[in-house]
Amino acid sequence: MPANDYRERHSTKLEMAHVLFMDIVGYSKLPMDHQEAVLRTLQVVVSATPQFLQAPASQEMIRLPTGDGMALVFFGDAEAAARCALEVSRALKSHQEILLRMGLHSGPVYRVADINANQNVAGGGINVAQRVMDCGDAGHILASQSVADVLGQLSSWKDCLHDLGEAEVKHGVRVHLYNLYTDEVGNAKLPQKLHKAQKTAASEMRADRNRLRRDTDSGRISSSGSGAPQPPAGLARKRYVVLAACVALLAAAFAAYHFWPRSNSLSGPAKITQISQWNKPMSYESLSPDGHAVAFVSPVGGIEQVFLMLTSGGEPLQLTNDEGDKVVNTFSPDGKEIYYGRSLGREEVWAVPTLGGAPRRVVPSARYVVPSLDGASVFYVKVGSSGIFRAGKSGINEELVYKSEGTGQVFFPLLVFPGGNDLLAFGFRWNSPNFHFYKINLTSHEAVDFGEVSENHDIAWAEPGNTIMFSRTINGLTNIWKYSLQDRGLTQITFGTGPDFSPMPDPGGKGIYYVNGKSFRSLTAYHVQSKESTDIVSEDATQPAISPNGKRVMYITLPAPKRNELWVSGIDGGNKVKIATGESLHTGAWAPDNFHLSFFEKGGERLNALIVGADGSGLRQLPSTGGTPYASVWSPDQKSIYMSIREQAELRFNIWKWSVDSSTPEKFVDNCGLVSDIDPSGEYLVEVVDRGEMTGIYEVSTSDRKCIPLLPGAVTVNATFAPDGKSLLYAVASRGEVTIYRQPWREGKIIGAPQVALKVPFAFPLKYAEGIAYDFSRDLSTIVYARPGGHADLYLLSQK
Repeated sequence: MPANDYRERHSTKLEMAHVLFMDIVGYSKLPMDHQEAVLRTLQVVVSATPQFLQAPASQEMIRLPTGDGMALVFFGDAEAAARCALEVSRALKSHQEILLRMGLHSGPVYRVADINANQNVAGGGINVAQRVMDCGDAGHILASQSVADVLGQLSSWKDCLHDLGEAEVKHGVRVHLYNLYTDEVGNAKLPQKLHKAQKTAASEMRADRNRLRRDTDSGRISSSGSGAPQPPAGLARKRYVVLAACVALLAAAFAAYHFWPRSNSLSGPAKITQISQWNKPMSYESLSPDGHAVAFVSPVGGIEQVFLMLTSGGEPLQLTNDEGDKVVNTFSPDGKEIYYGRSLGREEVWAVPTLGGAPRRVVPSARYVVPSLDGASVFYVKVGSSGIFRAGKSGINEELVYKSEGTGQVFFPLLVFPGGNDLLAFGFRWNSPNFHFYKINLTSHEAVDFGEVSENHDIAWAEPGNTIMFSRTINGLTNIWKYSLQDRGLTQITFGTGPDFSPMPDPGGKGIYYVNGKSFRSLTAYHVQSKESTDIVSEDATQPAISPNGKRVMYITLPAPKRNELWVSGIDGGNKVKIATGESLHTGAWAPDNFHLSFFEKGGERLNALIVGADGSGLRQLPSTGGTPYASVWSPDQKSIYMSIREQAELRFNIWKWSVDSSTPEKFVDNCGLVSDIDPSGEYLVEVVDRGEMTGIYEVSTSDRKCIPLLPGAVTVNATFAPDGKSLLYAVASRGEVTIYRQPWREGKIIGAPQVALKVPFAFPLKYAEGIAYDFSRDLSTIVYARPGGHADLYLLSQK
């Protein structure tokens, strides 16, 4: 067929191709006769693979010679190229003389004809595949993000894909790479190109740190404040973010002309410099003591991992890669380690070396740490206690620093005052938007109240000992504010639409680093049988709860700060009905009739429990116990509701029982977890404790009213009975996947060990915005989860 005719029929159609690019390492250094021999052997090996033989038609696969290798372009089957790569790698084990590397990419191509009128392809799909391959060494099978996004959804592939992060290829383009290997085939070693890049980045970090330290010691760069060591930048907390980054940049530009006036501050015109090009979610940011790096967390494979970013710019360095969502606390005073914790399970504080390395456990059963100025000790809080503790930096010799019993408040350490003899802390009551700042003397253990502020987050010293900075949301706008501990006055630092977060004043006086961007969770339904996903809500949403018959789901959307909405829809997002709007809403539980439901709404400083129909009818508030409700379940006969109530500052819950037709609630059992479900007979309640020393799944018999452990140590946030009532189902998140376990159960006792009921081939957060971020139908046919998304970057506000 003439070339022109072929172009007319094929070149105008853009198609998705799955490309396997391969070449022989060191080919050009071989003698010519050896080149011909190894290339011929490779062609024989490839052409004998099952995948090659199954796609002989040109419409399914195009074969392209490349001189020192070849490219196979598959159409239709997204797994074909990867399967072929494994088959080739397996076959080459008997041909040790051929050192082959391979690259996989899925992308768009045009079918074209070459000068000999043979079929060929052109476009990004083939080009990127070669760039991916170029990053590998002999034996490597590297895959791009687009390949991993598809294969990672399949259980047969997920364990074979290993995230390598980003690499720079030709023309400065960056590609996200995955290493595809098994115990039998592939190369598990880190490619030399990535190893050198990481080593170079680490060396540059060390050099920059040493240079800054020398400049500081020599006086060329002045230290901020007094001669005492400066405390870390402080606490960073998760937050609602609702406005687009472009709007945020305009707001920040306007804010630059409203800079703060005093020490660590500038007067006159200011400028904004974008430091990073991260363009991904960022949370829990903390500035190093020398102002040279920022630690933060960002999701990788659905799990929040710790990263380090230089304030001079450049690609962030991923420091952790294990299971469990992380929360950065702060840096060690010498800047050599980053303290972080986990949001679920037996809460422990860990430290990871700033330039990478194995983490070490600092304090067991601790939730958040602040190091002393000399680094010899750490201050922290513990789950189940409202006090503040101190221990040596290795976690030994624990002592109580401040006992908050009787105050009705939960206390958190924030910063250490200059001199190291006093601790800045805040105290708050559950569900209250206001915080009290306290100065706690470490010798007398007495606290001095420094006033009350509403909606403060991410605290850092502005003028150590005198003023602090934090972000604050007023009238739906999030900006940076300064608060004087002496006169208790508030001064707004940035203005406009924001949102501005995590103020981190540079200790050398360069300005204020801060984070700007958008973070959200889209609510998605994953159908297990078809492996297809459907977006229920594209805006920020969480706390899905699926009805017992699996046909409806209720959920909370977060359209703006201090504004929540409760919705009910079909399991695929159709027939949406808005049930309620309020400052703070939480989903409860569905009634057995699949129509009525419970939910919680903030009223004043507490949550009120309500019941309503799925169409918004019959709204009714349940009587209050004086405590704060957090979870509920309906009895099988729908005549009663059991509810977990927090009545003290500690993380302990009492279970109360309401008869729907009665106005008087009854206390049912003291000191247990969050009620999660009730068995079909109505005789046993199941509860969950998701963090602290009591982490696990518990049970309460409705006859003897005792809380007993069923599965101590199980790290989950929800447990439900299977439809037949003969087993419990619960989800556990790990790196890259979520596993739903089935625990056989009968008449209040577990039988045998938990069994894997379902492996979800991707990870998702178990909690988000202080609520459960997923649910699954009782028959395990559908999973609804909050899928992470958004972007943020680091900026510097400084004087022109």
